[in-house]
Amino acid sequence: MAHGHADYGLDAAKQTIHAVTDLGELAARINPISTFDRRGDIVFWDGFENGLGNWEVAGGGGDYEATETPYTSRCGGWSARLTTDSDGTFMVKLRKYIGFPVLGAFGLEFSFTLQANINYLRIQLEADNTIENKVLSVQYEHDTDELKVFKGGAGYTVLDSDLKLRASDRHFHTLKIVGDLDTQFYKRLILNQTEYDISSWPIWIAATGGIVYLSAEITVKGLIATRSIYVDSCIITQNEP
Repeated sequence: MAHGHADYGLDAAKQTIHAVTDLGELAARINPISTFDRRGDIVFWDGFENGLGNWEVAGGGGDYEATETPYTSRCGGWSARLTTDSDGTFMVKLRKYIGFPVLGAFGLEFSFTLQANINYLRIQLEADNTIENKVLSVQYEHDTDELKVFKGGAGYTVLDSDLKLRASDRHFHTLKIVGDLDTQFYKRLILNQTEYDISSWPIWIAATGGIVYLSAEITVKGLIATRSIYVDSCIITQNEP
């Protein structure tokens, strides 16, 4: 890399090579998926370049589907195509389980496209310790242009009531939710260029399922049968500021 130190550890200055002082800049240059919001330490990421083996697929009805595709992507050459069923709830979801971590401030980020006749898109992070199930959950309701957060026992509460997002297979939107599983309060929500301070909002404490786990999921529900969206760049972080 010109005009810096070598990025492989040499300390001595060269004529045209010097150290990279901003590792975020280096990361952006090598085209990873973690360029939207670099805060927090990454514990899992997936750009769907290697299939859907990391994911559980669920839905309503019998013909929902999740497939990898090179048709469109936010980063890299692949994304996941989620298609709702045609004979039930018009719903499909991807879910990822990881080992239960040290609790603290966690973040969950997904990038996604939209199309007409989508009811809502939801991302959700759950941490169950067999005593209680702590949940960070946010959904964008495409048919009403509302952004909602699951606020404690109050259910999904409107955060923004006039949020129009473009529906296109080539236009990826990015949504990130951050909350502290220790203090049981949210911290912030970011959708594209807008960041919302929700640090006074309590997270959702649900009944335990009796099994220790941390999970991340994205759900899409259609207004009519067989709606498809594309999903890319899932990132789970901890130690969020």
